[in-house]
Amino acid sequence: MKKFPPLLPVVAMISTAASQTPAPLPLPGTRVLARGGLVVEVMDPAAPDRYHAGTRFSPVANVLRARLGGREFLFAPPEHDPLRDNGGLAMEFDIQTPGGPPGFAEAGIGGGYLKIGVGTLRKRAENYEFYTPQELVEPARTGVEWGTDRAVFRQVCAPVNGYACALMAEVLVGDARVEVRCVLENTGEKPFGTEQYAHNYFLFDGAPIGPGYQLKFPFEFEAGGLGDGAAQDGRKIVFTAAPAGAVNLRVAPPAGAPNMVAVRNTRTGQRVLARVSRPASRVAVHATARYLCPEQFVRITLAPGEKAEWTRGYDFSNDAGADREHSTL
Repeated sequence: MKKFPPLLPVVAMISTAASQTPAPLPLPGTRVLARGGLVVEVMDPAAPDRYHAGTRFSPVANVLRARLGGREFLFAPPEHDPLRDNGGLAMEFDIQTPGGPPGFAEAGIGGGYLKIGVGTLRKRAENYEFYTPQELVEPARTGVEWGTDRAVFRQVCAPVNGYACALMAEVLVGDARVEVRCVLENTGEKPFGTEQYAHNYFLFDGAPIGPGYQLKFPFEFEAGGLGDGAAQDGRKIVFTAAPAGAVNLRVAPPAGAPNMVAVRNTRTGQRVLARVSRPASRVAVHATARYLCPEQFVRITLAPGEKAEWTRGYDFSNDAGADREHSTL
């Protein structure tokens, strides 16, 4: 069975307030990738001061900032809790998978289980709690090859109770686009199912979430959890006021629907089109006044030796203030 070669463990940034504002210094522990007018910061997993050092999110392909034409699109504040908080396009596996991550349900209290993208964690309670920091027993081995406009991450999670995996992710920066291409391989002895998503912390030019922000989907749906400034308008979710607390919405895509969403701020004229090559198992929208996060989940089931591939693409634009009625999004 072919495995990725073991590698030693190893963000890109651009922030903004206005197009004339000089770019701030990169976040600590990041690498800068750029092409054309797009500059991004990607977390370096080997950096001792990396942005996220907890056990919830993977250090793989953690794009923290994206700046096009001097204007910022992502949320990743310098002041944060590195054990709990993350930003940008943070990747996570099995936040709410029934039964928990691979091997969690069958492990006893104190036993180990596989957190894909992170390593082996120790089970501390009967139910998996994603927001509670978990004990890291053995970190995944992560290596990165850095280029000027791309980075290739290769990660190996050691076996635990028959579960193991290898993850490869390539971050590619285009003139106005970021792609994250992933390959997950089951290198263990047991089959497993997993659910992956990107948190997608969007914040356009520092403008707080509220009037002007909207999400548009290429299908009909009925959103669950509306309120606190969020309302549905046809295929759009619009914000009529700044959320007073946390907004958590549910969107159920119909079978065969394109897995994409457009996030727009009609006041700043910015837009991101987020696409995923695999169908969505579900879509959640998490928002506060500080950020707007459309989360597109994909479900993957792998027998030993099998691989799955998928790509997340982000198209950035500074000229999308008004709806283009002739286009899908």
